[in-house]
Amino acid sequence: MGYNIAVIPGDGIGPEVIGEALRVIESAIKNTDIKLNYHRYIADKGIANPLAAILSAAMMMRYSLGQEETAKKIETAVNDALSSGARTADIALEGEKTISTREMADAVIYYLEAV
Repeated sequence: MGYNIAVIPGDGIGPEVIGEALRVIESAIKNTDIKLNYHRYIADKGIANPLAAILSAAMMMRYSLGQEETAKKIETAVNDALSSGARTADIALEGEKTISTREMADAVIYYLEAV
């Protein structure tokens, strides 16, 4: 089984951008068997998956700032958190325990500080 994940701009971008991004994604997948599940307003509910933003920071370190070692540390911490079983609801398999946005970030920070 595979997963299809779309990262959609969130707070700070503007609600009009989110709506347009969703229209583009919906159009792109309309002739596929991919199902799009999203929540337009998940801010302050603790259900967002922060890993895309965290991994974007790793990419920024690597490609914009030339900090390869820091990028690898972030990526290793994310992998370690996932290997420990940390899962937000969007990536959990049926029956797996899920954690909040903050708990996922805390798990990554825990492993980042351990590296």
